[in-house]
Amino acid sequence: MSSNAPDGLEHEKAYDLLVIGGGVGGLSTLYYWLKAHDEKGLGNPPRAALLEKAGVLGGKIQTHRLPLGNGDQCLLEAGPDSVLVKKPDALHLMQELGLGDQLIQTSGQAKELSVYDGKEIKQFPKQCILGIPASPDALQLSELLSDNAKAIAALEPLAQTEAGDSDISVGAFLENRFGKEFVDAQVEPLLAGIFSADIYEQSLNTTLPELRLMLEKHGSLMKGAKAALENQRAGASAFVSLRYGMSGLIDALGVRLSRHVHTNVHVVSVEPQADGMLAVHMRDGSCMFAQRVVVTTPAPGAAKLFHRSLPHLASRFASFPYCDTGSVYALYDQEALRLPENTYGVLMRRDAPTVLNALTVTSRKFEGRSPDSTILLRAFFGGARRPDAAALSGDELRGAVPKDIARIFGVSAQPKHCQIFRHSETAPQYTVGHLDRVADLEKELPAGVFLAGSAYRAPGIPACIADAKSTARSMHQWLFEKNPSSP
Repeated sequence: MSSNAPDGLEHEKAYDLLVIGGGVGGLSTLYYWLKAHDEKGLGNPPRAALLEKAGVLGGKIQTHRLPLGNGDQCLLEAGPDSVLVKKPDALHLMQELGLGDQLIQTSGQAKELSVYDGKEIKQFPKQCILGIPASPDALQLSELLSDNAKAIAALEPLAQTEAGDSDISVGAFLENRFGKEFVDAQVEPLLAGIFSADIYEQSLNTTLPELRLMLEKHGSLMKGAKAALENQRAGASAFVSLRYGMSGLIDALGVRLSRHVHTNVHVVSVEPQADGMLAVHMRDGSCMFAQRVVVTTPAPGAAKLFHRSLPHLASRFASFPYCDTGSVYALYDQEALRLPENTYGVLMRRDAPTVLNALTVTSRKFEGRSPDSTILLRAFFGGARRPDAAALSGDELRGAVPKDIARIFGVSAQPKHCQIFRHSETAPQYTVGHLDRVADLEKELPAGVFLAGSAYRAPGIPACIADAKSTARSMHQWLFEKNPSSP
């Protein structure tokens, strides 16, 4: 067996593990696999490498700094700006990596979320979980619903609880219990902002399985929402971030894994060999061999890896739908843009005539994101509900976004700076039956090939990290089953 590996990569012996993709999913998988190897006392240091096509690690998780002069700056996140506390895998990893002293909660400056319906801003109801009211009073106080919609939704605790775990769309699941107007007016704007998806196509089992569990446990989603709110610690933040940006997590993983991480390595194919090894070919013509390969790239990229060796498998990968997304940061002088005092975000109804899906007041969400004399807004565009927006040019976005902001808030102010971040084919659309399709796909993978990352079972950073742990365990178990005498 011979190969010519890229500079810095050894090739005289086969690798125990090659990870393709240097996003949080790939980095976490390698981290937990190496950790498990050490904890199990498996002997000699393993030969493992992570191969990333780009010159930097992190995928969508990239923190940028916009200098403003006089030592001032804005901190801009190209991707996620925080993680959910109730899904603790990301929080635990940050603490394990020594980032505990950098963790920050939401600032508490503003606590109100609003919805823009195309004419005016209306307050998003309080005492809700994902828009689901925790009490009849919370439902009746909603500004987003007609009296008829409230009357229909109020019957939810009496609705029959259907058994079974067959997948269904999030929209259909909630409409069956609350009615269509409730879903379209109160739930869809929030979930579309979170998942960049059409909730009438979005898989319940993949993205929000907790709703089904809540219903099974309490017999009613409203009762479940009440219990969830009662279990929340008073005043606790739902999100945490890192003081100097989310890239801190990627940097810490990169330092911990520095011996194994290689950037600017473009993998073009993975091919199973007759001896059971996996050949990993690079664009520069070099090749490496491994017992195990973890693919963590988005599904369209994974399809290219198997196009040459296993075209039927490549077609499976290519069938997973994706959307293009992005965000525009707009920086205003505080005096020029007078926002409602307690607002930290505005969601858009689907039928609102805007380019945007949602707005976050970033300067109010976390401290230190922009100078005190400014307001930093982040406008999200694209996704399943507004795909045309993702195709707009930079100049078109710089014109359309400030117009939307001016119309929403009733002002004429113009931003001092605009910064655009785009993500092409990196927003998986977890449509109904997604997990079944992933399971079917995995049955066809060559022996020794594993999947991890957001494309498959892991919407969001905490889920990516939890999936990385599971994948690391699966790889160790696979090797033991393949060779029971191995350590």
